[in-house]
Amino acid sequence: MARQGIHRLSPMQVKNAKAGTLLCDGGGLWIRTKRGKHSKTQSGIFRFRMPGGKEQLMGLGSTDTFSLAELRERAAEARKLKASGINPLEAKRARIEQTRTASRVRGRLERVLGWAATKGLRPVENPARWKAHLENLLPAPSRLRNGVERHHESLPYQEIGAVMARLRALDYTPGRGALEFLILTATRSGVVRSAEWCEIDPAQRVWTIPAAKMKTRAEHRVPLSDAAVEVLRKAAELRFCEYVFPSPNSLPLDGNDMQQRVLKGDLGLTCATHGFRATFRTWADEQTSAPHHVMEQALAHKIASGVERAYRRGDLFDKRRKLMDQWARYCATSSALKTAGDKVVPMFARNSA
Repeated sequence: MARQGIHRLSPMQVKNAKAGTLLCDGGGLWIRTKRGKHSKTQSGIFRFRMPGGKEQLMGLGSTDTFSLAELRERAAEARKLKASGINPLEAKRARIEQTRTASRVRGRLERVLGWAATKGLRPVENPARWKAHLENLLPAPSRLRNGVERHHESLPYQEIGAVMARLRALDYTPGRGALEFLILTATRSGVVRSAEWCEIDPAQRVWTIPAAKMKTRAEHRVPLSDAAVEVLRKAAELRFCEYVFPSPNSLPLDGNDMQQRVLKGDLGLTCATHGFRATFRTWADEQTSAPHHVMEQALAHKIASGVERAYRRGDLFDKRRKLMDQWARYCATSSALKTAGDKVVPMFARNSA
């Protein structure tokens, strides 16, 4: 339950806000709605005042890019900076100036080292080269916003039911199956595309992802809902190699298959495959009472605190299974309302009162 004084708005209130309004969510977060050229535009604003200073406004991002929950997280980060005596607006400007400075320094280093190589003063290989070198290690400047890497564009969770219905109405292909499986398991594109049949335990409804494939370099068990198992059943009918979602040449599915052929081609969507993890996380945050650590474990996020990692040995599997089953039921409808024949009460369902 939201604490008194903050989180006053609901996603529907934000969505229905009229142009020219400024809505207060509490804790310094305001949602500003403007009249755009073709439709209204909305963005989050953090209003604050440093001790002895004037009121200041800091943009937190557009609602087209960030959900209400994500804007709240950004406002919370700004409040923490302010509580520490740091002006969040100045900190934001400093981050931007650091990304610009880093880009200028790298460019100058590349030119200096290139000149030295031309003069025979050093090897031809340039460690500051961006193309086919640093671009493989660092996020591109175009993907950065306010000094940090941009988030992948995600789909509002309220629209997931309609998208899943359209996806399931299409004939099965490995790309379409992989996308549905990715959404239902809230996992990353790479582990879905490289999933192998030996990792799947259909009897226990568990997918065990090896540590080598995980970003955290730790084995991760994924509970499979009935809907996810159904995707695997369809995939098994076409099985011809060790991969669950293979390409025609028996290799892991290409990343563009889900993004370009299915998301963009079949469904006409501009969001990113990785963005569905944000869709799941926002849904869980706003529509369930699942504890924060259960949501984070479901996404296989690394626990930030070393002390907490030392004391938390389990993977909350049973609690995650109930959360993923609830997510699958939500994905099966466009409204997340229980059907008349549904007698199951999800573990993390909010009190409707």
